Amino acid sequence: MSFGVLVDLTQCAGGRACAAACRQQHGQSLDSDSYVTTPGKRQDCYVGTEQADHRPPLSADRFTVVEYHDTADGVGESNWVFVKRQCMHCLEPACESACPVGAFHRMEEGPVVYDMNKCMGCRYCMMACPFNVPTYQWSEPIPYVKKCTFCVERMFSNEDLSREERIPACVAACPTSCLQFGERDELLAEAKRRIQQNPGRYVNHIYGEKEAGGTAWLYLSPVPFALLGFPTRTGERPYPEYTEAALDSVPPLIVFGGFVLAGIYLLWKRKVELAEQERAAGKDQGVQDG
Repeated sequence: MSFGVLVDLTQCAGGRACAAACRQQHGQSLDSDSYVTTPGKRQDCYVGTEQADHRPPLSADRFTVVEYHDTADGVGESNWVFVKRQCMHCLEPACESACPVGAFHRMEEGPVVYDMNKCMGCRYCMMACPFNVPTYQWSEPIPYVKKCTFCVERMFSNEDLSREERIPACVAACPTSCLQFGERDELLAEAKRRIQQNPGRYVNHIYGEKEAGGTAWLYLSPVPFALLGFPTRTGERPYPEYTEAALDSVPPLIVFGGFVLAGIYLLWKRKVELAEQERAAGKDQGVQDG
């Protein structure tokens, strides 16, 4: 049974209750000083280097963020769409296939988990992820990779919670039903039902259904996903297939390369032998002439 979360962006109010719950779940500070009120609005935006940044980045101590996108065409009032970001928990994770020590692993239930005890700090996972999710503890003396855990400790290890409460902290905290937790197949069916019943409310696309082979987190949107900064060139092929194809070509390349190198060596050796024979013949001729 594989679980997932359906994110209906038409229902998100941008309150960031999900982000606050995530930080609390993982013992991270809320750093409320890093947020300011957007002029003329009652939403908050992350403060960048010079001005309010509507796209706060994921970081080693921020596994969930809410982005603010004004999708208006510049005419009339703003048209805000709020986007929750976190690890997409791919069905066939690129981070898992790229990790040479097996520090990443996808559970049958859906979460892609990280074992810090296996990590050697190569950061191949960060380069492999098509959604730019894994982050690094650059400021720590002994750094590790960090990302959303899908609250596996809450869902599978917390005996103090009821069965209904064993869902990701962000989902439990959402006040607008923007986030819906459940079996992935059922969430896909629900997403398709909403699009069919409200074609003017949503674009006809469920982001995460097929992107990079499919993800546990699925999105519905009132505007094209490209306007919201979603990667749109991931393709539908799982990224590990690219890795496997590259690795499958290694043995033939090694064998072919070995033959080439062996041929070059034999040619070089033959050339050296001929040169020595010529030198020896020259010496013999000199002795005879003398």
